[in-house]
Amino acid sequence: MVLPASTETPRRLALRKIVEEAGPEQMLGWAKPIFGEITHIYSTFDFILRYTAETMDKQGMSRSLGPGRRRSRRWLRTRHLDRLE
Repeated sequence: MVLPASTETPRRLALRKIVEEAGPEQMLGWAKPIFGEITHIYSTFDFILRYTAETMDKQGMSRSLGPGRRRSRRWLRTRHLDRLE
C-alpha cells in the first residue's frame, strides 16, 4: 500500500512547530480572531435572552399563549408579501 504524498507546506509545518512548542500560558496570550469574538458576544447575548424568557415563562411572568407558542409576527412581513395572501 502506497501512502499519499504529503500536502504539508513549509509555512504550515512552521506554524505547527510553533503550536507544538508553545505552552498553555503562551497560547492564552495570542490574539483572538475578531470573528470569534463577535460570534461569542452574540451567542452569549442570545443565550441570556432565551434563558430570561424561559425563566419568565416558567414563573408566569410573561403573557404567553402557551408553551412553545408565539404571537404572529405580522410586523416582519412586507407589503409585497401581504398582497400575496
